[in-house]
Amino acid sequence: MTVAAITTKIVELSQARSAARSKKDEAKGRKENYTNELEELKMLEEEILAREWSACVLGRNKYTTSSIQAGFAFGLQDLARDDAQEDDENFDPSEEPETDAYVASSLPVFCVSSQGYQKLQGHLEGEQVASRFSNLADTGVPALQQHARKIGADQMLADEEAFMNDARRLLTSLRLWSTCTEEAAASYFRDADAEDAVSVIDELVQDIKNRFQTTCTSIQGVVDNRIFRILPIASNTAGDRAMITVERWGKSPKDPVEPGLYYGTFKAVCRRDGTYTNPRRAYNFGEDLLKPLMQKVDVHWNSVFDTALKGRFTNALRDCAEKLENFKGSFRNILKTRCASEDTKTMFEDQSVRFVKSLHRISKDAGKVIDMEQKEANRLFEECIEVAMKSAYRACAEECGTGAYARMKAEMRQHVQGNRDTMFLQAADRVRTELEAMLTKVETTIQEEVDELCSGFRQDCLNFISSNSREFTELEESCQKDILAALDEVDTDFCSLTTSKDINLDPTLQQAFQPDEEVAMAAQEMNRPETPLGTSEEQMMFFEEEMEPLEDDFSD
Repeated sequence: MTVAAITTKIVELSQARSAARSKKDEAKGRKENYTNELEELKMLEEEILAREWSACVLGRNKYTTSSIQAGFAFGLQDLARDDAQEDDENFDPSEEPETDAYVASSLPVFCVSSQGYQKLQGHLEGEQVASRFSNLADTGVPALQQHARKIGADQMLADEEAFMNDARRLLTSLRLWSTCTEEAAASYFRDADAEDAVSVIDELVQDIKNRFQTTCTSIQGVVDNRIFRILPIASNTAGDRAMITVERWGKSPKDPVEPGLYYGTFKAVCRRDGTYTNPRRAYNFGEDLLKPLMQKVDVHWNSVFDTALKGRFTNALRDCAEKLENFKGSFRNILKTRCASEDTKTMFEDQSVRFVKSLHRISKDAGKVIDMEQKEANRLFEECIEVAMKSAYRACAEECGTGAYARMKAEMRQHVQGNRDTMFLQAADRVRTELEAMLTKVETTIQEEVDELCSGFRQDCLNFISSNSREFTELEESCQKDILAALDEVDTDFCSLTTSKDINLDPTLQQAFQPDEEVAMAAQEMNRPETPLGTSEEQMMFFEEEMEPLEDDFSD
C-alpha cells in the first residue's frame, strides 16, 4: 500500500468516526428527551390514577352515606307503621305512615380514612399506606371533626339559651314587682274586674298543670301497654328456646348448618363470663340466650322511646301553646280596657314567650332523662343473665382432664335447664323496676318544675292586675327603688353586649360554626346532583372489584 492510500484511508475512518460520534450525540439527546417525556407521562399517569382513585372512593362514600340514610328513613317508617297499628280503628294499611323526611335525610354519616389523614399530616412516613388523597377534606376526617365540635357547640348554645331565658324571666318578674307602687297598684282594677282576671289566670295555670299530668299518665300507659305487657310473653319465649341455644353451642364445629364451638373457644367464653372475641368473630352467650326475648321487645321498645313518648310531649306543648294564645287574647283585652302602658304590654308579651320556652326546656330535659335511662335499663337484660349464668361459667372454666368438654356441655345444659324458667323473668322484672323508677322520677320532676314555672307566671300576671291598695312601708319603697336601679344597669349592660361588634366568642364556638374551606368545598362536591357515579349493577361490580384493597382503610 502506498502512503497516499493509507492517508486517504485514515481520513475516511476519521470522518466516519466523527459522523458516528455525531449520531451518538444525537441519539443521546433524543434519549434524554424521551426519558424526560416518559417521566412526565409517568407523573401524569400517577395524577390520573390518583384522581380516578379519589373519584372512586368519594363515589363509594357518597353511595354508602345515601344508603345508610335511606335505611335509617326506612327504619323510621317502620316504627311509625308499628305505632299506627296500635290504633286498630283508624289504621289503614294502604296508607304509608308520615315520617320526618328531614330528620331521615339529615342523619350524619361519615366515611373516613384515618391512615390517609395521618399520611397527609406527615405521619406514617415509614409505612406502606395505600392512599392517594390529594387534600385533607377528601379523607372525611375534617368533616367528622367539624361535626363533633358542632355537637358540643350546640349543647353549649342550648344551655346558654336556657340560662338566658330563665334569667330574663326572673329580671322581668323583678321589674314588675319593683314598679308596682302604691298608686299604681290601687289604680289598676276594681275588685270585681280583678277577680275575673284572677279566675282567667288560675284557669290557664290549672289547664297547663293538668295537661302535663295527663301526659305523664299517658306515658305510663304507653309503657305499660307496649313494654310491660310484652315482657312476660317474651321471657317465656326465651325460656322455651334456651335449650335450643345451648345445644347449638355444643354441636360439632364442623356441622355444615349450625357449627358449634371448639373446646378452646367454649372454655375461653366461660372464663370471660360469657363474652369472648377472637380474630374470626365475637361470642356472647348472654346475647344468644336473650335473642328470642329481644326480638319481641326491641320493636315495641324502639317504637315507645323513639317515637311515642316524643309525640306525647310534642302534643302537650302544642296544646299548652294554644291555651296560652287564647289566654293572651283575653288578657290583652283586659290590659286594653284598663289603658295599660306599652311597657306593661311588652313585659306581658315577653313573659309569655319566656313561659313557652321554659315549658319546651322542661319537656326537652325530661326527654333527655328518659332517653339516657331507658338505654341503661335495656342493658340490664344482659347484666341479669350474666349474673344468673356466672356459676355455670365458673364450673365450666374449672373443668379439666379427660372428658372435660363433655362435662362442660352437660353442666351448661343442666344449669340452663334448671334456671330457664326464672332467670328471664327475673331480668324482665329488674328492667320493669328500673323503668317504673325512671317514670316516677320523670313525673315528679315535671310536676315540680311545671308547678314552680306556673306559680311564677301566675304571680307575674297578678302583678299586672294587682288591686292591692295597702300602704307600702318605707323600707319596701326603698328596696324597690334600689332593685329598679340595678335592673336598669343590667339592661344597659346587656344592650351594650348585644350591640358590640368586638365580642370575644369562645374559640370552640368559632371553630364549630366556621367550617374550613376544604371541608366546605368537599361537602359541595359530594352534594352535586350531576355526579357521574350511579348505583347501577355494573358500577357496583366496579366498586366491589376495584376497591377491595381499601376495605381495611375505610370504616363507615
